[in-house]
Amino acid sequence: MTNPLAKIEDSLQTTKIQTSQEPKIQEKEITPTETVNLTLGFVLEDKLCRAYFQQYLREQFSYENMGFYYAVQKYRHLETDEMRNSFGKKMFDTYISTESMQEININSEMKKKINQTIENEGYTKTLFDESMDHIMGILETHSFPRFKQSQHYELLLKDLELIQTGKTPHGPETQRDQAFNSIYTMKQQLSSKLNDYAQEFETLDPNENSQQENTVMKEIRRIYVQIRDVEMAIAKDLQKKQTQWNYEQILSDVFKNASQQYYKIYSQYFKIFTQIEPNIESLVDQKHPNNAFKRITKKYLCDIKCVLSLPIDELMKFENLLFKLVESTSEDHPDIHELKQFTQEFHEFVLFSAQERVLQSKIVESNLYLFKNRKLLKEGIGKIIKYAQDPSLNGVSFQLLLFEDCLCWAVSETRDQSTPTEDQETAKKIKFIVDEILPINLVWIKQGIESLKFLGESVFQITSPGIELAVSIPGTSEWITEIAAVVAKSCGLDSRDVFSSPERKGTFYQPDRSRYIGTLKDGKFHGDAKIIYPNGSVFEGNFVENIKSGPAKLTFPTGDILTANWENDFPSGLAKITYKSGTVISGNYSDGFISGPGKILFCDGSVYEGDFDKNKMNGKGTLIYSNGDKYQGEFKNNFRHGQGEFHERDNQIYNGDWAYDKREGNGKQIYSNGNVYDGGWRKDLPHGKGIYISKTGSKYAGHWNLGQKSGFGRLDYSETKYYEGEWVENLKSGKGILYNGTIHFNGEWDDDLPNGFGTLTIFPDSKQEKSKENEKENENENENENQNENNQNENQNENQNQNQNENQNENNQNQKENQNKNKKPPIDISKDFYIQKVLGNFKNGFPDGDNITIEIRNKLKIRAQMKMGKLNQNCTITFWNGTQIEAYFKLDTLDITKPISFLIPRELDKIFAIDQQNETKAPPGISFWLLPPKDPLLNLI
Repeated sequence: MTNPLAKIEDSLQTTKIQTSQEPKIQEKEITPTETVNLTLGFVLEDKLCRAYFQQYLREQFSYENMGFYYAVQKYRHLETDEMRNSFGKKMFDTYISTESMQEININSEMKKKINQTIENEGYTKTLFDESMDHIMGILETHSFPRFKQSQHYELLLKDLELIQTGKTPHGPETQRDQAFNSIYTMKQQLSSKLNDYAQEFETLDPNENSQQENTVMKEIRRIYVQIRDVEMAIAKDLQKKQTQWNYEQILSDVFKNASQQYYKIYSQYFKIFTQIEPNIESLVDQKHPNNAFKRITKKYLCDIKCVLSLPIDELMKFENLLFKLVESTSEDHPDIHELKQFTQEFHEFVLFSAQERVLQSKIVESNLYLFKNRKLLKEGIGKIIKYAQDPSLNGVSFQLLLFEDCLCWAVSETRDQSTPTEDQETAKKIKFIVDEILPINLVWIKQGIESLKFLGESVFQITSPGIELAVSIPGTSEWITEIAAVVAKSCGLDSRDVFSSPERKGTFYQPDRSRYIGTLKDGKFHGDAKIIYPNGSVFEGNFVENIKSGPAKLTFPTGDILTANWENDFPSGLAKITYKSGTVISGNYSDGFISGPGKILFCDGSVYEGDFDKNKMNGKGTLIYSNGDKYQGEFKNNFRHGQGEFHERDNQIYNGDWAYDKREGNGKQIYSNGNVYDGGWRKDLPHGKGIYISKTGSKYAGHWNLGQKSGFGRLDYSETKYYEGEWVENLKSGKGILYNGTIHFNGEWDDDLPNGFGTLTIFPDSKQEKSKENEKENENENENENQNENNQNENQNENQNQNQNENQNENNQNQKENQNKNKKPPIDISKDFYIQKVLGNFKNGFPDGDNITIEIRNKLKIRAQMKMGKLNQNCTITFWNGTQIEAYFKLDTLDITKPISFLIPRELDKIFAIDQQNETKAPPGISFWLLPPKDPLLNLI
């Protein structure tokens, strides 16, 4: 029978691709004095931590991400294009292809890039780098935090405590270490023994032994030397593995590299051993006390048969150790696939060799050495009528042998269907070869088979698990009676009950080395039973004529349990998988997977109810976390993916698009403090266009980049204050406008402050915030008034020229009156003198640089050099009436050591220099505008 377990296990476990030339990944190992910081990076490098993390990921159906991580690490170290092409293709088929069972969680855009790169450039070193970064993000933000809340993490911490105290941890890899050491030790010891025996057979004395004996010993020595060389080569390669031993170590390459020569040499040995085995005793000739056989038995205190059968015994031992190595190697181990393949191949070789040995040495005519210690109860020769398992034997002569504990038959060596069987004496001259040996308690016999009645009463049927044989043999009744009696004695039954009670309890070893324990009926598995598989898995359930049927339980080597209803030898319908960690998944089981509606109860108390596909959350569902968080929406491969709504326990709500457990696309987030964001998302952060409104009333509408304002956007602080322009990483940067009701800045920004060229306009109060139209009207009225006055002055001058005889005193009096009319009213500095506009370069929010223009309403215009908002060096002040002052300042303080000059519009040819060393005074009407030498200009205005 085939092992159906493989299909089920493949659906629940994931395997990892490998290459025979895998570069070694650098590893760390915790020492007793080391303080451990369990970051994701450390866990991936430390073999003990990694083993626990791997086991957790397998149970969460997401080990493919970690497998991809290690595959990329190895891929990056491959040196040649040929190696990358070969390994890269395996990686693509295993982790990238949509048809793969281990497809990793990357979006279609990444897959498209990988396909394009392969098509245009081939398998480059950086082919999988972007996908690798994405998977690392998933491990960092999703898998690793949950691992730290699992039972596996608690066990890991206990192991780390043992290490800190200098004790040996109980890590998952311990059994594999022991299996490896057992194989390595066995190979070393076998090589040493074979070498010793070969040396003993090398010393031959023709006078002590016959020519035949010398020939046998030469042949034994030759084959022992060849076996020794093969075993020593394996032991040497294993020694290299031991010096670099780690849990991820590949061992199958050692065995596979030696397999061809190994099978060849051992096949020759089986042939030789089969030939000399019947005559072993005669090889120890008493006439020659010093022959090689006697020397060996005396020196090593062992029987000569033990010496000659040493390779056979070690072969069987090696097979058992291989099975233990496979059982102790986890399903996600990089060597598990190749190791299983070699172990199965080796097992088949052992079976084949044993069968060959039977075919060569168990000829009935040579007294069946196999049965020499058994009592033969009955024998006879007949014909096979119908053999269901091998129709080619139909009609072939066979010999039937009945012993106290087994029923055996052998077919004619030539398989000649024309061989007569009626004459038993003649038939005994035929050479027969043993074909089957059946335990007597598992033998059923029937007579009067409906389909074979036409052949007469001499035909009866022999049935046993996996065997259904109809035979014709002389003395049929006697045979049936004898077989029934032996079966009854073996099973503790009355011989009459053998036919009326077809059901029996028994144990049957199948060809795949699995063990059936339970009820059998008419040679078939039928009823409640248990099957123990070679890898340690156990099936417990019901059989109907060799087929698993009905409710049953399958326990895996990992401790995980599948409970389901079996139909046609496979689980189907409602099923439940209980993992060792405590996580339980239930749903409809079909084609090796749970698909359709289902439920998961995680070990941490989280609950998922919804759609499944291939044992993973796929489709629509609801996931309620153990901390009270709740997600309702679409899933893909166990990730929140598609449209969904997420309620967190602190009253945060997100409704929108998801991609691989992260907010991605468009969505609306209501934060616990009442703030709201509505717009684009990427990697769980606002990204693209979006609007953010805070409960205080501020509102930002614009572009985002991974959670930060970036690009163009407008931030309304309040109804009267806003910034509209460019942003970089949440800071105003680039061109923008800021207005807060009294200040208006339009220009360049950097690091959240005006930096670069810009215009600053200030409106300190409502009285001074006049429209430009009103200001122009006032200016026009003043200009008209001045013009009229000037015209009057001109007319008066003309009259003076025409009336030269008028009294000079009257002219002086007129000029004095005109001057009084032109005189401006006193200026109120607090109301009329404020900075209305600053134009020029800014630095960190202050005017800074050359050629800064400051407009002080319509009264003053300053053009100056400034440093951090203060007048510095050369400064030109122009008044409303055209008067100009040029002076030097140091940080808003007038520099009295430098000359001050001013220009009066009506007397353009008169320029006066003023300093404190002389008492030259300004013309009348100007002294008011002279600035005190130590008062800052900005403080004054």
